[in-house]
Amino acid sequence: TDWLPTCREAEALCRAMEGEPLPAGRPTVYRGIWRTGLQFPSQEQAKQLAEAPRFPGYKNVEDYFQDYLAYPANLLAEGRSGYAVCQFTVDTLGNARHPFVLEQSHPAFGQEVCRLVAAMPHWLPVLDREGRAVECMYCVYVPFRPGRYHSRLKAEEAREREAAESFVEHESPPSYPGGRTACMRFLKENARYPAAWRGTGKQVRVIVQLTIDDYGRPCGIQLVRGCGIREFDEEALRVVRLFPRWEPGVSWHPGPPHYRQARYTLPVQFTDPGEGEE
Repeated sequence: TDWLPTCREAEALCRAMEGEPLPAGRPTVYRGIWRTGLQFPSQEQAKQLAEAPRFPGYKNVEDYFQDYLAYPANLLAEGRSGYAVCQFTVDTLGNARHPFVLEQSHPAFGQEVCRLVAAMPHWLPVLDREGRAVECMYCVYVPFRPGRYHSRLKAEEAREREAAESFVEHESPPSYPGGRTACMRFLKENARYPAAWRGTGKQVRVIVQLTIDDYGRPCGIQLVRGCGIREFDEEALRVVRLFPRWEPGVSWHPGPPHYRQARYTLPVQFTDPGEGEE
């Protein structure tokens, strides 16, 4: 295909479509070409990732926009629906930067989506297969619907009344990838029973405390209760330092969900494998 004539024809078709009015009473719905979600220049780069970026408190980041968007007052009064498609960068610290509106049905909708991108708490950044943080692009489609917005406001009022009358848990603790069972399995498979004590039948339990920071990184590792035998205590600290990135704790108060730092305590068990065994 000859590229230039094809581009000119496509541009002419787009100009013709822009001049066509939308059917009366039909909500504005995005039906364009932009692909949403995680963006990379090539499929090869996408295959080199170990983990995708994760947003705190939401399985789908689009739900964050629906929960916190402020509907432009004049458009809400008119009952105007619409949308905005926005692309932004998630940098190596997980911060959302450089929002850029790819398409919008009204400038006020695009401005509101950019405001929400700028107000985002940090993500857990993308990791490559070597465990290094990598910058990426992300694209979201945010619909604006007056009916949905009014329903959200009513639901928020109901939740506020309920919270005033009962205790509500606003935080979730950090979690190891795969849960506590996977954590205990990791310790069992990676902890080495000190060679000098093999064959003694000694069973040891060491309690270790660590901090899981707001990026899921284990740090501040220390003994809470050692066994009094230096080799076991040092081995417990060594194996805990091998932990991969955790899912950090999430706080829902104040403001939108955001990752938080938390302390975590766990036991490291040592069982004598017998002489000559690993």
